[in-house]
Amino acid sequence: MVVLVLLAKHAAPFDHPQLYVPNGEVGDDTSVTMDGYRNGMDDLLEIPASGGGGYSGNAVSSFLGL
Repeated sequence: MVVLVLLAKHAAPFDHPQLYVPNGEVGDDTSVTMDGYRNGMDDLLEIPASGGGGYSGNAVSSFLGL
C-alpha cells in the first residue's frame, strides 16, 4: 500500500525532473501549425518536476480523466 501512495504522489523513489511529452500537434480540427519543413509542430504537455516528497495534491491528471 505504501508503494502505491508513493507512486501516485510521484514521491521518492518515483520522483522525476520536469518533463515535456508530445500531446498531439498545435492546431485545431481544421488546420495544423507547420514548421519550416512542412511537418506539424508538436504540442507539448509539461509535467512539473516532483521533489523527493512528491506532489502535495493531484498535480498530474489521470489518463483520459479516468
